[in-house]
Amino acid sequence: MPAPHEPSPQPAQAPQHQSPLQRGNAALRAGDPAAAIRHYALGLLDEAQHRNGPIAAQLAANLVRASKPRMPNILLGLLYRLLWDARVLVDIDDDELAFVGGQPLLRDGASAGAGAGSPAEHALAHWLQRYNGLPPGDDLPGRPWTELGMSLATAFDGLSVVNRALQQRHGGVIIRHARDPRQFQPAAAPRATALARLRSAHPISADAA
Repeated sequence: MPAPHEPSPQPAQAPQHQSPLQRGNAALRAGDPAAAIRHYALGLLDEAQHRNGPIAAQLAANLVRASKPRMPNILLGLLYRLLWDARVLVDIDDDELAFVGGQPLLRDGASAGAGAGSPAEHALAHWLQRYNGLPPGDDLPGRPWTELGMSLATAFDGLSVVNRALQQRHGGVIIRHARDPRQFQPAAAPRATALARLRSAHPISADAA
């Protein structure tokens, strides 16, 4: 009697390609926040250049200055360090946390409940605890990502600030804005004259102002 037919073994399926976000999440679960940051940075592409990849991959540079430590700038700075080994300088000209109602992150390992590691790694650990994981990545200018960006500002090769108050808070070298106050005098024309000129050029009703 012939042996019953046995189904032939199916070939093992190759693991699906993991996105940078998935690799970053896996790195976080493995306790490697530095690798997680690298994966997240590589995964967040510049939307204006999405067809050709990250803008940092197209424009080579060995020195980059990030104006404001908002998360898009921080991510571009990370990309330039990863792709081109560039030196990255960050400039702080405002209290970015005040704009989003944010709170600073703990950068000390003992305060953040973390072990050994850099201040940036401690800040990342505290940030993930604060939001119970990774916040959505569709609002980089929002509060969560601005809090992280501000905490990573000092993790690069240099930091500049525009006044002593910001220096006392964040450190860095003061490089003041080169603004000539004589170029910002109020308009000499009275308000009524300016409004009349606007109304003559544009259909603005008298009740609009």
